[in-house]
Amino acid sequence: MTATYLSQLPISDLADLADLPDLRIESAGDHSGDNNARAAFAAAAITAYVARVGGEDIEISITDLLADLRHLCDSARVDFERAIDRSGRHHLAELRGEL
Repeated sequence: MTATYLSQLPISDLADLADLPDLRIESAGDHSGDNNARAAFAAAAITAYVARVGGEDIEISITDLLADLRHLCDSARVDFERAIDRSGRHHLAELRGEL
């Protein structure tokens, strides 16, 4: 069975995100499938965010969510830039199947 990767799906607007399959991390050696699940988790988050605040464009909505996450970090005394740096390292490790 060949996996369908999210990068191969037609995601062109926010409505497409709501229609993504409900994926789970399997950790059975298929890190591409696990990364699809991670992308689906983020799609669910941005879909919930847009349902709350509105929006029509994926890139603008992600930008707005990131800005609001900066505000949340300010309130919670979390270093946003440190979190971004750490997320970059995690992302690369996940792409390589190390996490």
